[in-house]
Amino acid sequence: MIRVIEFENFYSFKGRQEVSFLATNKKDYSYTQSIEPNVQISKVMSFIGPNASGKTNALRALGFLSYFIGGKYPENIDTIPCSKFFDGNNESSILKIDFEVNDQIFVYSLEISDNQVNEEILNRITYIKKSTGKIGKKTDKIFKREKDLVTINKNIIKGTHKSAFDHLRNERSLIHFLNINYNIDFIEVISKYFLNMQFNFDEQGREEVIQFYTLKKYDEDRDARRKVSDLLTKLGTGVTSFKTTKSGKGRMLQYNAEMYHSLGDGNNAHLPLRYESRGTQKLFFNLSPLIYALNKDKVVVLDELETGLHSEILNNLIDYFIEESNGKSQLIFSSNYHNFINLLNPQQIHLCEKNISNSKSFLYRMDKIEGIRPDGNHRKKYLSGKYGAFPINEI
Repeated sequence: MIRVIEFENFYSFKGRQEVSFLATNKKDYSYTQSIEPNVQISKVMSFIGPNASGKTNALRALGFLSYFIGGKYPENIDTIPCSKFFDGNNESSILKIDFEVNDQIFVYSLEISDNQVNEEILNRITYIKKSTGKIGKKTDKIFKREKDLVTINKNIIKGTHKSAFDHLRNERSLIHFLNINYNIDFIEVISKYFLNMQFNFDEQGREEVIQFYTLKKYDEDRDARRKVSDLLTKLGTGVTSFKTTKSGKGRMLQYNAEMYHSLGDGNNAHLPLRYESRGTQKLFFNLSPLIYALNKDKVVVLDELETGLHSEILNNLIDYFIEESNGKSQLIFSSNYHNFINLLNPQQIHLCEKNISNSKSFLYRMDKIEGIRPDGNHRKKYLSGKYGAFPINEI
């Protein structure tokens, strides 16, 4: 599970930003217990703010790490798809993520500039019960990469040779390099963790690619089709079921979907997906990664989850995810709606703003607002403008 994400000089964010999923003394079902004693991790994290405030860019931090660590790049790509704050500044982009997998905590940090890795570090944190009964914290340095110099902890990663890293490309992740060249169990787990994160967007903005693979997944996974059909019905779209078809081969391969509606006399009518409402189409494509994340204990990141939906359906989806999650899956989303604010805790909401005078975005967690009360009507106060991150409308 994701614990903390930090990023700096990344898209519209110039200064260092922190997104923390951690809390203490949380006993409700929207949190799960961390490996770290007396700490809980949220199953859900939301971003709200005006249009063009930077919400999508905040989600891109995870999208980039999934792409980079998971090794999603084609072999012929020799660039790093990461934009600095208004390209042209000479400073590095910095990203850091703390996460838990297989009952271990890892801390990964990355510094990049000019399509090359300047620094890449992976550490592991474990908690050990001492003979006194107290819990001790131990940090192991697994590797450190400084441009062409790679230092490996030989006690943890065995069998590597210094000369092997001569083949490590400047624009590629050391984690991915180790995963494809060596049989290291925990490295494989980390690589798959990031590779299998689910998104409704990609770094190149190719919505048609996301839609292609969503339809492919539906075509191959009968259980996913059944669950999504059931949700589409329960959410009042009028869709009772759907089927996928494929045609062509190779680069001409295409997938399509037919949506079925009951006529009330035991018969069904069917429509091509493209004739469904915009909201139903968006819901259809967003439910696939959401269901996959729940089934496989993965992270799902959905930008503008509310697009085309009634605000009540957005709340239904959040509730559904929290209830169905067994404690390992996480939902991270952005929204322009505000109805969900009172559904979540202030620790599960990040507000996003942009300074109009310098175009710099910035984030802050709602519970960090001075004077905020845990039991307050946060939606009402957000709408009043007291919490900030509210649209300035001069029309």
